[in-house]
Amino acid sequence: MLLVSRITLNALLPLLTIVAGCGRSTGPELTRITGLVTFDGKPVGPGTVGFVPTDPLGSPASGTIEKNGRFKMSVFTPGDGALPGSYKVAVTVVKEPAHGDDKGNLFPPTFLSPERYMNPDTSGFTITVEKRKPQDVKFELKP
Repeated sequence: MLLVSRITLNALLPLLTIVAGCGRSTGPELTRITGLVTFDGKPVGPGTVGFVPTDPLGSPASGTIEKNGRFKMSVFTPGDGALPGSYKVAVTVVKEPAHGDDKGNLFPPTFLSPERYMNPDTSGFTITVEKRKPQDVKFELKP
């Protein structure tokens, strides 16, 4: 019985080594993308920035807008960047988050960003991410 267990372990060990080696370190190369969102020239947040690939085989990226208007795009882990490619961009800035009251009433969020910016097809924002060319971008929202 011990011999069978040892043979099984020896047979599985190379497979486990291969699986363990399939981490993010060998994945696609991402480009760091950071930026600032402003509304009428002033930094705004919180909210989100979304990159929607124009290539159907592309991968989206997203970033959380902090209160100071700054964001970092992410695909796999926070702030890791975006894959090279062309993207349409959506920007959503929250004025007041969804909330409830003592009576159990729920209220939806209200947004500072005009509705057109929340849709990548109508925002008017695009970006091309190039391999190994970090970018710091600015998205200026107008009323």
